[in-house]
Amino acid sequence: KTDINVSYRIVQPSGEVRWVLSKGKAVYRDEKPEKILGVMIDITDRKQLELSLAKNEERLSLVLKLNKIGIWDWDLTTNTVTWSAEKYELLGLSPETTASYDAFMALVIPEHRAEIEAQIQQCLVNHQNYYHETQIITPAGEKKWLREQARCQVKDGKVVRLLGLAEDITLSKQIELALIESEERYRNITENIPGVVMRYLLNDRGQEKIIYASQRTKEVFEIAHNDLVKNNNLFWNLMTENELYLFHGSILASAQNTKTWNREYQITTPSGIKKWIQGVGNPKLQSNGTVIWDMVMLDITDRKQIEARLKLEEKFTQQIMQLTSAIIYIYDKQSDSVSLLNSELNNITGLDFSVAKLSDSKLFQSLIHPHDRELVKQHWLQLLDYETPTTKEIEFRITDRSGQWHWLTSRDRLFNYDQEGRPTQILGVAIDITKQKQIEADLKESKSKFKQLAANIPGVILRYLVRPDGSDQILYISPGCYQIFNKTDQEILQNDRLFWQCVLAEDLPSLYSSFLVASQRLEQWKRIWRIKTEKGLKWLSGIASPDLLPNGNVVWDAIILDITDQKKAEAQSKQQEEILKQVAESASIIIYVYDLVENRNIYVNPEIQSLLGYSPQEVQDMGEQMFINLAHPDDLPRIQASLTKILQGQNPEMTDLEYRLRDKQGNWHWLFSCDRVIQRDEKGIPTQILGVAVDVTRLKLAETSLQQINQELEARIADRTRTLEEQLNQELLLRTILGNIHHTFDLSEVFYTVLNETRLTFACDRVAIYQFNQDGSGRFVADSFTDELTTIVGHNCLEDIYLQQLSTGSLDNPHVFVVKNIYASVGQTIEILPGLEIKASLVTPIYLREKLWGALVMYEHYQPREWQLWEVNLIQQIALHTAIAIQQSELHSQLADELQQKNVLLKEVHHRVKNNLQIMSSLLRMQFHQTAPDVKDMIETYQTRIQAMALVHEQLYCSENFASIDLKSYITKLASYLLLTYAGNTTDIKLHLQIEDVSLPLERTIPLGLLVNELVTNAFKYAFPQHKGTVTLGLSKQEKMLKLVVADDGVGLPQGVDIFNLGSLGMQLVESLVEQIEGNLSYHSTNGTEFVISFPL
Repeated sequence: KTDINVSYRIVQPSGEVRWVLSKGKAVYRDEKPEKILGVMIDITDRKQLELSLAKNEERLSLVLKLNKIGIWDWDLTTNTVTWSAEKYELLGLSPETTASYDAFMALVIPEHRAEIEAQIQQCLVNHQNYYHETQIITPAGEKKWLREQARCQVKDGKVVRLLGLAEDITLSKQIELALIESEERYRNITENIPGVVMRYLLNDRGQEKIIYASQRTKEVFEIAHNDLVKNNNLFWNLMTENELYLFHGSILASAQNTKTWNREYQITTPSGIKKWIQGVGNPKLQSNGTVIWDMVMLDITDRKQIEARLKLEEKFTQQIMQLTSAIIYIYDKQSDSVSLLNSELNNITGLDFSVAKLSDSKLFQSLIHPHDRELVKQHWLQLLDYETPTTKEIEFRITDRSGQWHWLTSRDRLFNYDQEGRPTQILGVAIDITKQKQIEADLKESKSKFKQLAANIPGVILRYLVRPDGSDQILYISPGCYQIFNKTDQEILQNDRLFWQCVLAEDLPSLYSSFLVASQRLEQWKRIWRIKTEKGLKWLSGIASPDLLPNGNVVWDAIILDITDQKKAEAQSKQQEEILKQVAESASIIIYVYDLVENRNIYVNPEIQSLLGYSPQEVQDMGEQMFINLAHPDDLPRIQASLTKILQGQNPEMTDLEYRLRDKQGNWHWLFSCDRVIQRDEKGIPTQILGVAVDVTRLKLAETSLQQINQELEARIADRTRTLEEQLNQELLLRTILGNIHHTFDLSEVFYTVLNETRLTFACDRVAIYQFNQDGSGRFVADSFTDELTTIVGHNCLEDIYLQQLSTGSLDNPHVFVVKNIYASVGQTIEILPGLEIKASLVTPIYLREKLWGALVMYEHYQPREWQLWEVNLIQQIALHTAIAIQQSELHSQLADELQQKNVLLKEVHHRVKNNLQIMSSLLRMQFHQTAPDVKDMIETYQTRIQAMALVHEQLYCSENFASIDLKSYITKLASYLLLTYAGNTTDIKLHLQIEDVSLPLERTIPLGLLVNELVTNAFKYAFPQHKGTVTLGLSKQEKMLKLVVADDGVGLPQGVDIFNLGSLGMQLVESLVEQIEGNLSYHSTNGTEFVISFPL
């Protein structure tokens, strides 16, 4: 006679699993049990919170172990074998074991030894790469499958070295059997589902058809499945006309909104039995417009009958309510009061409320937290607005007698209606979830950490359960599963068969069995398998560790990675390796691989011998002494510093350097090299770089010559400038007088400015400039005088004794001659000056290059003048500035001639550079006709890049302005050249140009031209398989930025392709050039492809 209190799980008709708590007690009559009255409470949320908290704590404690790949190196010249630590681990050998071919073969099973020897022999004879999937038995007795593959290194026609990888593929081999078994199980699924599996079709003409039905149609519909498929009317005739109309309408609605079809409908079987059927199916739109549903039809007649019986038991509700731990109440709208149907409120609050009507809702609301009262009130009012029975949930807080707050979750439903059908009462069931709230807070933090972990880990996190009876279940899968399986995590969790249905049929048995076997052995699980999705075939790799639970269940926390690209790369690796080898061997530039650990070249192509006279083997044999022996002493520190920065990670991924190397004859060659890191160790430290080097000796000689010319010209200009700057510093004192003297090189304007400003400043009667001839004679060449006087220009100096003495060099002080008052002077001056009507004079000689050129003369005609010392000093400075102005006028003529010579020289340099680039392009073109087809594309690419640079120099030597280049003209020529090169006259590819008038300096034009070359070339080559379309090239100015747009209306990029991770030289060059001009690159591929590069002016 004990009460019932038990929790268990139920499966709803929709397939959803819910946790239920049942409480009940037996009702006795005459000491005999008559019935059991009980209540069921949905505790799914609470259960899920508890389970999720436990799962998250377990997930956060897992340590991810990544798959290791072993590396081996077999030097055939010394028969020396080297294994990495991972290789020793794969073979199960201790690192002290000597690595050798025999030691490896001793572990290989006998059946595979002959195959391996034959493969190696074929590799040695045909110089082919080695590949074999080998089974070994480790010293501990463990059987493993290894994928062995190696690349051969050939010297003098013989294979001298094998460098290989070993990968553990044991799980992928074991999974094959499991996949076969799983495929058979999948075929039987449809016959084991409790109900009818049906495939339903709706074509683009609106016609419906059942194209498949499982054998249970006889059990559910009393119709054989073959008959039903042949005659669909047998199925549709089971429904009434109205029911059939609604059935067809639901099918059309599901097809239109592509949402799950879910319908309950009633049928009458041929024997007259009425049944309720529930159908569920997901629509799939086919390429031809047809929609197909895979449906499950379940007989829910029993459930419907149970629902009818439940209505009869409502009178026992009050007794059941007393057994629940939830607060059950009724809110009445008309009286605005709350009625308690049990005493649970007393247990929570510690207050004494009788199971009766509260006076009004305010008394109940007084217990509610102030922040939640309005929320609860609005919740009730909103619920009363519904016309049909609706359930809504709300969470709020109430206080107990001690003032502590308790969280309640209340599920409320319309309970009663007035005569007009309007809702009047609400039935509420409130449960104390205070502890649950605390759990939720802890869980929220745990979920946040787990979501960050799941979001940051590439691939999918999976929790998988295997029970002792062999049944299994996917407990969790991270949202990233959509990227791999094209299924959401909720879809897979609701139907974990979707996970297995994606697996390729031949891989499914071994994959499924690998989990079971690993569960039995409690060993780490690793597997590689294939899946088929709507986006095509994918390769997956999984790794997991088991955890045995006390109940015997085994839980796996797995990481699943998409390795499709890796598999594709492996397939393309051999072909690309051979192509790259041929390109390297035939390239006219030096290609090398430098090992930063060994500090030596491990590969150099034959071009090194053409340039330096050393064979590739001689360069490799030099080892770390190569740069010490061959590099110029001035360049060696920069080379070593660059290598050190690359090793320390201070340099970018791609670096360039110029340096000199000495050939066998002792001649120096300038090389321009570009290096890129191609290999790093497990710590991310660079270990190998790939480099290309071009002989730029001729270009360097031209640059050196040009630099010397520029330096000489700049030195001469600098000398002139320094002289002028010193003079200008002195002229600051005279800016009021001589501010405009040096604004012109016209001597007449200079003389006019000097004389007028001087006369006005000194307030004298006349200021004149006298010029001497080589024979000592001379004349006045300019003067400024008051209105009462007349000009003396053209007169000689016979009347002025000082000018005569100055011309003959007979003066003791040939700097300045001052006559303040002729009447106080002696000698001929007294006699001469009055005759000229001059009362005072101040004469300052003008020297040009330390030779007497003339004199600056000031005369007073009407009265004597007491010349001040500052006036004497100032007139000397004015004379000096006048001399400078005269000299500037002469130098201007001289510099104009020199500048013309410089322009001619620069044009010749740019012309020669352009011709040299054209010669390089012509050599490539000659090589193009003699080269294998798979290398022609690369040569053609180099030609267009050279042409892009040649056009810049052509633009310069054809221009009068060497400081900048007209981009509109340059880009138009370059684009026209590319159109002619790749499209010619045989295609319908058009070129549309939208180039604004913009100019850029040389150092920014070249990388911009190379960018245009790369992007337009890619458009011409790959965007138009049908050789028809339009390429748009635009350049516009936006404030202080330039915007370059290269777009096409071609096929666009393949979906999912990341151009920055393609590894192509062209895109690497584009990234480097964008960085060089400090720009930003963006692209999109919709109705073609568009690249946009923005960079500062």
